[in-house]
Amino acid sequence: MDVFIEKIVKKQKGMKEYISMAGIILLIPVVSVLLSMIDFFRSILFVVIIFMIYGAWILVSNLNTEFEYIVTNDEIDIDKIINQKRRKRIISVSCKLFDIVAKVNSENYSDDVKSIQKKFITCSSMDSPDLYFATLNYKNERAVIYFEPDERMLKALKVFIPKKIYI
Repeated sequence: MDVFIEKIVKKQKGMKEYISMAGIILLIPVVSVLLSMIDFFRSILFVVIIFMIYGAWILVSNLNTEFEYIVTNDEIDIDKIINQKRRKRIISVSCKLFDIVAKVNSENYSDDVKSIQKKFITCSSMDSPDLYFATLNYKNERAVIYFEPDERMLKALKVFIPKKIYI
């Protein structure tokens, strides 16, 4: 029997995203005033401002991020979806390569896991109560994936790695 499960998780905006938005928006009037002081730009200032507003809209809308988890049999694919338009593959791996899958707020989340340098943070927030982690060797390097699987995904993964998953 084949397994196919999908889940989309919307990334919550943090202080970093809100500061970026404010900086982008506040930059428009500052640059407009500076350009108005240059004779060359005075005649085309309106067009330049329109382009800056359009560019700011694109930059701000690109801060809308979602993650899609796709479990197909023993394979898990995690994609980053930017502004519901562009998709980028973050990781695609067999769950059989996982060393452990457990909740972040469990005793399995040790200092060894916390010290892993290669991190795939594909969750709504690192403070989420449903946050899980998975450790593995990925491209000859220790890595940890932070994600928020639902109950169906955990049961599907348990079929392939029953001794490595802690629900």
